[in-house]
Amino acid sequence: MWDAGIDIPTDCSFTVFGDSDWAAAYRPPLSVISSDLGEAVATPTRFVLQSLTDEEPGPVSDPAPARFISRLSIGEAPIVTR
Repeated sequence: MWDAGIDIPTDCSFTVFGDSDWAAAYRPPLSVISSDLGEAVATPTRFVLQSLTDEEPGPVSDPAPARFISRLSIGEAPIVTR
């Protein structure tokens, strides 16, 4: 964040949703929360379509799995003294 004078990860940590080539190529490489978008929208889409066709919506399945990929955009928490 050169324009703002903020250094990642010294001044702030940074995490984005969705892994991509650019997240890994960014300097520093960005930490991400990665999940399969198709799987994430399958259950709510099925629920809406069943509701529109007057079918009884089936049981809601577990949320789509996600994983955290830690890269260099996460810094140590500052020590706070009072």
